[in-house]
Amino acid sequence: MKKGRDKLKNFIKSITTKNKIKESFCVIAKISREKQGKPLTNHGKKVRVMAFGTFDLVHIGHIKFLEEARKLGGDNSELLVVISRDATAKKIKKQPPIFNEEERKTVIQALKPVDKAILGYKGEDMLRIVEENKPDIIVLGYDQRIEPEEFQKLKQELKQRGIKSKVIRIPKYSTELNSSTIIVKKILERNRNNLQNQKK
Repeated sequence: MKKGRDKLKNFIKSITTKNKIKESFCVIAKISREKQGKPLTNHGKKVRVMAFGTFDLVHIGHIKFLEEARKLGGDNSELLVVISRDATAKKIKKQPPIFNEEERKTVIQALKPVDKAILGYKGEDMLRIVEENKPDIIVLGYDQRIEPEEFQKLKQELKQRGIKSKVIRIPKYSTELNSSTIIVKKILERNRNNLQNQKK
């Protein structure tokens, strides 16, 4: 009789232990899902969106550009932003940026839409960083001026390197202060007006 009770006791104990283990796994899985946010799609692979820019004097136009860039990848996107090096920015803008490359990278990395900000490479091969990071989507801003023939050349170069990225241009965000150049002019204009008022 005692032997039968012991068997029953051990059986109940084993069931309880298994249930506890099962419950523990359920709790762990739930915590994991909550940490990850929304469930992964695209066979567990995030849609990588890559944007480029100098991002000197960050303004509302930059924020809207990055928000729209991230949306292109859907709910399961990650946004990687490549920051122009100081030498590259100077070559493009014909003057050095106000903030250096590390400062600009730090500012962009702190923005909500951005998963990761990295510095571009020095040199002429602008696609090297694209080749290494293999984005699904490459985003261009309205002011990243590429002529139609250059745009086709870019797509051809991507194809030759085995990069299957879509290239999408995001239109200009309509607001008065949507350009660093305009902001600088506005500041200088206000400063001149203040100086003139002081002289009166």
